[in-house]
Amino acid sequence: MTDYKIEKFPFDPAAISFWAEAESLGANWPVVYTLSNDKQIYVGETLSAVTRLNQHLATAKKKSLSRVQIILNEKFNKSVCLDLESQLIQYLAADGTHQVLNANSGIRDANYYDRDKYRESFNELFDALVADGLLSKSIPEIILRSLLT
Repeated sequence: MTDYKIEKFPFDPAAISFWAEAESLGANWPVVYTLSNDKQIYVGETLSAVTRLNQHLATAKKKSLSRVQIILNEKFNKSVCLDLESQLIQYLAADGTHQVLNANSGIRDANYYDRDKYRESFNELFDALVADGLLSKSIPEIILRSLLT
């Protein structure tokens, strides 16, 4: 279930348009995405990445963010994306590398079909996010640190 890919590009209209033309899942598929700069990050989920990213461009609060990362997987559904969004918000906040801009922590602990299998597949994704520098520590390190503080 680890057939995901992480698309990265600048958070600007031209880059979003270019990505939308190249990625068929961008207009009508559940995804999780981040908007970030060196200090701040916003995590979201949507059924239409192109529409949602363009909405964010119109928001003054998000204009200071410069990068987009979109997590795509043809096996994702809305429930999986809500779960992944919630976990990312929690781990990014605990990691402390970025100030998390989300006003809430997402929908937490909702059950759905094959949840355990999806959650197991998230571990590889989180490792990739460490390699990309979005997270500074592995998930076990973040959890241990949270327990000790």
